[in-house]
Amino acid sequence: MPDLKAIAFDLFNTLVYCDPALLPRLKLNGAERPSTLPVVAQLLADAGADVVGLNCSRGPATMLPVIKEIRSTVSCHVAALPVPYRTTADMPTFQLLQDKSCSCTPDIGTFPTALDPFVCNRYEIAEFAKDMYTKGVNYLGLCCGAGPHHVRSMAEALGRTPPASHYSPDMSKHAYQGTDENIPNYYRNLGKMYE
Repeated sequence: MPDLKAIAFDLFNTLVYCDPALLPRLKLNGAERPSTLPVVAQLLADAGADVVGLNCSRGPATMLPVIKEIRSTVSCHVAALPVPYRTTADMPTFQLLQDKSCSCTPDIGTFPTALDPFVCNRYEIAEFAKDMYTKGVNYLGLCCGAGPHHVRSMAEALGRTPPASHYSPDMSKHAYQGTDENIPNYYRNLGKMYE
């Protein structure tokens, strides 16, 4: 069996700070292979990794198709831990996000201090978690930029009730949109004005 530590070390030294999907070829142990994230995941799985997957850089939208490919390539467990940002095909990682509507960001660009307009909401994260789980990805989490409400919504979407669920929004008590009978009619009527 190949030495998993040595392969991981070689991959790290070859790919550090790079998205392997952007590299045309990967040279590992003297053999050249097409370099895609599923190929790298397969190399690690073949070497005995218990879990392979992606962590950081990509948001749910750009991580999802790659994780689907990895899931169909390997038989071991698969992990998906995206950043909670709305990355796109044109800007697949959060380091590449550019806010064209704001001219006041520093010369360094949107990353890392002006990502606010790209943050996913809790419902997007919940949908990602459900979608991944139904596809056999059962090591789920989030990376840079995640808030407690993101993690909680992911857990709740998978049918769990963590202690922090106590802080999940109870929209039945919302002043304008709620259904609770204790909401004064004045507020209910204000809410109806916005329907």
